[in-house]
Amino acid sequence: MDEDQIQIMRERIAASKRKVGLSFDDARKTTRYSQDLLNQYRSGDSGASRVAAFRIDAYLAEPTNRPICESELSSIAEALRLRISHRALAKSDLRIGLALHSCGAFDQQDVTSLVESMKGTDDFSVASEGERLLPIIGTDFIQDYLSSTELFETGGMGGPQRPLIREMAEEALRTFNLPK
Repeated sequence: MDEDQIQIMRERIAASKRKVGLSFDDARKTTRYSQDLLNQYRSGDSGASRVAAFRIDAYLAEPTNRPICESELSSIAEALRLRISHRALAKSDLRIGLALHSCGAFDQQDVTSLVESMKGTDDFSVASEGERLLPIIGTDFIQDYLSSTELFETGGMGGPQRPLIREMAEEALRTFNLPK
């Protein structure tokens, strides 16, 4: 497909007001656990495994799926450990790890390994989950983020640039250190 065809397709989609892709809310309502989904998550095909990660994240987030069968949680946790060892991770994997931890299927060491595997490749996602991670794995992981100088556009394309990773880390640490 050349650039003109791509532009025409974008204009048609915009004009039709149709949704493109699956929203997280739609995935929460439509995703069911299956061996096929788990196999796709374990797959070496990065596109397929990322789609499966997104769907599993949505499945775990849906309250009507609770309680989730212990064997399902164990299977998902084992698949995530495999993904950690291959360092084929995305933001959905971090959220899956946090959901598994809250269900008792992923321990502190697993969460630490997950975060260490994502550092340097998806720092934004790790920093954005800082408030949830700090009570589980402590403050060591966030130290590098407190001095991050990486800038991100805010307020849309061309918006002012801000050090969002540092700001998220500072806010997470501030919240974590509040008297309880």
